Amino acid sequence: MEFLIHKWKYLKTTEILNVTVMFFSVLFFYLFSPFLSVLAALFFLSLVFESDKVRISILTFIFLSVYSMIIFFKPVSGDWNWYTQHYRALQSIDFLSYYGHTYGPFTIKYTEPVYYFLSFVLSRATGANVTALALVVSTIFYSVFTFSLFKLSKYFSIASWQKNIVVIAAVLLSVTPSLVLHLVRQEMASVLLFCGLVLLLTSNKRSAICFLIVSVFTHQSAAIVLGIFAFSYLLSRIPFGSSWFFAFVVSLLMGLFYVKSGYFISEDNAGKGDGTVNPLVYLYDAILLFSFLFSVYSIKLNPVVKSIFYIFVASYMGFLLGVSPEPLPLLRMYFYVEWFRAFFIVVVLSRMVSFIYFNALSVFILLLGGFYTNYRISSSDLGFPLSIYSFVNRSIQSWMFLF
Repeated sequence: MEFLIHKWKYLKTTEILNVTVMFFSVLFFYLFSPFLSVLAALFFLSLVFESDKVRISILTFIFLSVYSMIIFFKPVSGDWNWYTQHYRALQSIDFLSYYGHTYGPFTIKYTEPVYYFLSFVLSRATGANVTALALVVSTIFYSVFTFSLFKLSKYFSIASWQKNIVVIAAVLLSVTPSLVLHLVRQEMASVLLFCGLVLLLTSNKRSAICFLIVSVFTHQSAAIVLGIFAFSYLLSRIPFGSSWFFAFVVSLLMGLFYVKSGYFISEDNAGKGDGTVNPLVYLYDAILLFSFLFSVYSIKLNPVVKSIFYIFVASYMGFLLGVSPEPLPLLRMYFYVEWFRAFFIVVVLSRMVSFIYFNALSVFILLLGGFYTNYRISSSDLGFPLSIYSFVNRSIQSWMFLF
């Protein structure tokens, strides 16, 4: 409380006006939904604190609240059904009897111990409470993601209060929230990989190596992306023109080998898939890619860093094109495009924050993020009983019922 009073004493006239607008905005949201008013109040409160740790904690709580309809109402089906069955079984099975052995139709891989050990510990600690598993997985995901985005925003010299806008926009407009509790191991591995690469970019090498190692031991697909990044980094150190095109061609051939060799894709899985990518998502990613290329060209960065960006993007595009003949690997590897998406959004917004009307534009960006997230949840094949809109609408109806 003393901290807030101290901040109030030294506010400028424009800042007092901003605080007044925030206060009445919270009241406005309260008329419609207490749920929305609490989230708005938390968001405005996060702008007050200068500590990134406090801001990360507040924003993580906001994300968990927004996606609580997934955490608490997700149907136990698809891959989540498999995860919950094993989670309950670990309450009575010795870990060493489970790890590395066949359980049902699945063989638990020695190369992916991180999630399985976490699931085992949590199962024993909570009596195999499925909600606890969903909450812990979601908390790990959104806290690491938020931390990574703050680091990335700081690298691109985004002003303190604008970081919050950029972070929220990047979360809402990049990842598919319905997959966090579906492709659980891959989601955890991907966010750890993203964090590791961001820490490498910001020169936190020891922490970066730890995150990268843990990501690979969470889901082996992370090793493919990490390998492509390592190839891109090495190629960026070689001074010759059109290195991005060379990287694209080599990665394309690697992708073709991946699906045609028969070593990575079994005959039983050949030609099969467990979903498709919406053409609108391809269009959205193409728009983001061109926006990123335009933005990064005009940003003052180390030429070597820019070269790594270009080569890494070209390499991954080539690899995706190479695996495209097989639906299953295309879908699983296109999944990592979400992290390119998050990176692109931060870069693009880092250019837009200098606009005079960015404050007004940020409202539109956040609303767009809300609509996009709602669309991804409502159009999901996983059968969610609630979207963000229906979740908030139910909150509004419950509030009006009191009157």
